[in-house]
Amino acid sequence: MHAAQDYIDAHLGTHFSFEQLASQFNVSYRHLARLFRDNTGQTLQSYLRTQRIDLARELLRSSHLNAEQIAERCGYGSSHAFRLAWRQEMPQPPLQFRHALAYEGA
Repeated sequence: MHAAQDYIDAHLGTHFSFEQLASQFNVSYRHLARLFRDNTGQTLQSYLRTQRIDLARELLRSSHLNAEQIAERCGYGSSHAFRLAWRQEMPQPPLQFRHALAYEGA
């Protein structure tokens, strides 16, 4: 499963399907999804979302990119999709997260 995780991590900023991921390993999507969950305790979707949000948090910390630019760099099709995923992982909106970091650093 490390190879699947590595593939996901290397392609966070791109649009790919889990079917494409499964084909990289010559297995069906259902088989890969089951193996992934059994070995990691997470679904493929949950892992991808968590990794993309971790990347977004780093970009919010280390850059002046706006939400649309961050969404694009993290592989989301829109800033709306990014914000929906963010809400599932984080208690405050992205810009409040960035402001809180700036306040802590002041």
